[in-house]
Amino acid sequence: REARGGPALAASPLVRVLRKEAGTEPPPPGQAPVPGSSRKLLLLQPPRVFSLALGADTAHASKGEISESLDGIQERIDLRDVYEELGRGQAGSTTCRLASLTAFYESHYVCFCYSRAAGQWIHYDDDTRRGVGRDFEAGKQK
Repeated sequence: REARGGPALAASPLVRVLRKEAGTEPPPPGQAPVPGSSRKLLLLQPPRVFSLALGADTAHASKGEISESLDGIQERIDLRDVYEELGRGQAGSTTCRLASLTAFYESHYVCFCYSRAAGQWIHYDDDTRRGVGRDFEAGKQK
């Protein structure tokens, strides 16, 4: 999207991936669109729940590789940044907030969930759970 009267805003890595999958990612500056790449997915109304699955090319990703992937994920995403037609002419928010994240790490699954009651992110690992912070950025460090 463009800032009012200014240059286009830089998209986050996650928004760029979603735009590519939806067919809405613009070509790099000075490059023409690839012929035959006119497929576009349209989303006309904001979803009640927005689910996203990211996969790795290995079952044994290192902590560094996982951290690098998490760097591209924000706690909030405005789906209008991905789907141009979303909510056009309609009132209401198109912003989604991350509520949970499950990861496969060290041969088992761990989960980070936001607890409204506790007002923070909770890390679940087998039989243990612990608070990791009020925002997702704090949880990324764990």
